[in-house]
Formats: sequence, structure tokens, C-alpha cells
Amino acid sequence: MTPELPDLGLEYRYRPASDGTEGAPKTVLLLHGAGGDESSLLPVGEAVGTHVALLSPRGNVEENGPRYFRRVEPGVPDVEDLHARVDELAQFVARACDAFDLDAAAVWVFGYSNGATTAAALALDHPDVLAGGVLLAARAPFRHHGRVLDGKAFFCGHGRSDDQVSVADYEDVVELLVTAGAEIELHWYDGGHELTDEQVQEATAWLQRQMQKA
Repeated sequence: MTPELPDLGLEYRYRPASDGTEGAPKTVLLLHGAGGDESSLLPVGEAVGTHVALLSPRGNVEENGPRYFRRVEPGVPDVEDLHARVDELAQFVARACDAFDLDAAAVWVFGYSNGATTAAALALDHPDVLAGGVLLAARAPFRHHGRVLDGKAFFCGHGRSDDQVSVADYEDVVELLVTAGAEIELHWYDGGHELTDEQVQEATAWLQRQMQKA
């Protein structure tokens, strides 16, 4: 029987690190795309390895399935709502680190689509929450000024034929992160908006390397 998880303010799944790593474990925060749920990216997290904990919250906005923030129109975030939602997400991560004895300085994000845009917003609004991470098919969440991400690394991947997030949209989020001081490894793919095995393999391998160096 699966033990009941503590109430952290959001619906979520949690998988502890299980390879006997000493000390507080590092964590991969999994943020699904629109219409996904807290189980959608667990196989991706499992590909990173058993030495990390997996924390996967469900988006608490219902719009054709779960998502992490409201939109004023397709492709345009409700910025006020987005700021409020990432405040909630930052509190959720902090509660999880306390509840599960996780290393709060070693939380890495894997975000896809709506979850990737949310991850970018979380990094900018709460730079102490994330060590860095993977953003696939993200768009710029809002304008931001200030070098708040100095020393943080991000893997940014995008499909050239993506019909939901344009190349220009994706270049905007990359420029936003670079301006904020982040170190970016940029990957382009021939496909569209879908999350592919190639993206997952390259992104999880990058995460493994980054987490080993940290």
C-alpha cells in the first residue's frame, strides 16, 4: 500500500531517491505540459536515475485539462496570475524540501511546454528555488530586468516545426534567460511541439552531468 503523502498545497507525486545516497538528496521538479498531470513526466524523471528524488506537482488551473497558469488568449499568459501561481509553486517546493528532507539548494527543474514557461517564471521570480534545469518548448513568461540567474545553467530545446510555440517565441525566452545571467545550452530539433525520445535522452543526460558537477 502506498503511504499517504503530506498535504503540500498542490496535488503531486513523489518518488524518493533510492540508491542509498548519503545526505539530503538532489531533486528533479517535473512540470508537465498543458493537459498533462502529475504522472505525465515521471518516466522522464526516472531516466535521470534513482539517486535523485522526483517531485511532480499537478497544475491547478483547469483549461482543457490541467495547466499551471491562466491565459488571456492562446499563447499569451495572464501575467498577474502567473506570478501568483509561481509564488504558490515556490512555497510548494519549500514545503516538500522540509517534508522529505531534500537539499533545497539542489532542486533542478524539467519543464515541458506550459510547464517550461512556468519553470522560466519560477526561476526569474524565485531564483533561489532552482539550481537550473531543462526547458523544452517554452515561451517567455514576462519581461524581466536584472541578472538574477548568474551561475545557473539551463538546457533549452525546441522543435523548428513547432506549431504552438514559434521559433521567435522560443528565441525570446532564451534571450530573457541570457539577459538574466543564465548559462544556456541551446538545442534545436527537426520535429514539432511533441516531446520526443531524442529530447528526453539529451536533456536527461545533460541533467545527470549538471547534477554530478554541482
